[in-house]
Amino acid sequence: AAVVTPDAAVVTPDAAVVPPDPDAAILPPDPDAAVLPPDPDAAVAPPDPDAAVVPPEPDAAPPEPDAAPPARVITVCTDGSCDFRTPGEAARAAVGGEVVEIQAGEYVDCATWPVSVTIRGVGGRPVVRDVACGGKAIWIIQGAETTIENIEFTGMAVPDRNGAGVRHEGGRLVLRDVYLHDGEQGLLADANPEATVLIEDSLFERLGQDGLSHGVYANQIGELVIRNSQFLASQNEGHEIKSRALRTVIECSTIASLDGVDSRNIDLPNGGDVEIRGSVIQQGTNSLNREIIGYGLENAPNPIQRLVITDTLFLNDAGDGTFVHIAGDPMVEVHDDVFVGGGTVQLGGDPFAVNVTFRNREAAAVPAEPELPAPSCAP
Repeated sequence: AAVVTPDAAVVTPDAAVVPPDPDAAILPPDPDAAVLPPDPDAAVAPPDPDAAVVPPEPDAAPPEPDAAPPARVITVCTDGSCDFRTPGEAARAAVGGEVVEIQAGEYVDCATWPVSVTIRGVGGRPVVRDVACGGKAIWIIQGAETTIENIEFTGMAVPDRNGAGVRHEGGRLVLRDVYLHDGEQGLLADANPEATVLIEDSLFERLGQDGLSHGVYANQIGELVIRNSQFLASQNEGHEIKSRALRTVIECSTIASLDGVDSRNIDLPNGGDVEIRGSVIQQGTNSLNREIIGYGLENAPNPIQRLVITDTLFLNDAGDGTFVHIAGDPMVEVHDDVFVGGGTVQLGGDPFAVNVTFRNREAAAVPAEPELPAPSCAP
């Protein structure tokens, strides 16, 4: 029971709780109540001059963002000790962002790579050969960002006679230290103005078929860049390099017919923004087209029409024909080059600037055919 003392309103824990009376009057605050202002004479303690002040540390490093997790590695080898036995199996399992390591060995296999990956040969150079996917190529590239390193492709052939080692249908493709040889076409890039191709430190040789296939055939992509590479001895009237790209750059490279039954060494049928520098270009006695470079000879739809050739050695061992054939009205800068051998140096376009010509290799102090000097800017 609740117990109330006579002297104070103290309620024991057992006291009943009385709710507030809803009808009780609530008194407003008294407007005449005095409000005391702060005392102006109140003493305010000044800051302690001897108190230690700790300045902020100026060199404190901001927190580092979390490091990106390492890419997942997929392994391929022929003996069953890896994740997969063939590149085709690895391509079907990839979800994007992987590094695919292919052990040296021989793979009679083809693959379609639908996502962005880095593919590299390890423990030597793996060879992928003799099978084409989709009637197109040994490897079909569809990812937005793909890099292929240290892989060999050979035996590419399809009924349409344009089977490629690598068929590029994606965004950015890098080929580095690859070897494509003895088939219909090395690299074929589909038309896509957003696509780019970079070829570095690679070798393409004995490629071509019926004038339809070539060492490299880039349709109207945004850019084709070739560095420190060799394109040799195309066959069956193929070009070593054929590019319809909006921009084409060839530097520090060797493009040579040697004993190949080829066509032009470099064909640029749509013109474009073209730079060739520091390279060696040779036409052989078996070449069926006696033009070394053709520019804009089909039509010139590319928006920039500019041809720049500098610090390049031309060797016309065929002894006749034309070194550079230009159609249309591009801006032309051809200077500081050396032209060796018979034939017409220039057909069409603005007159070339300062260049040097020699009637043959001996006069130019160049080693006898088939020797090829190294490009002037080769590493």
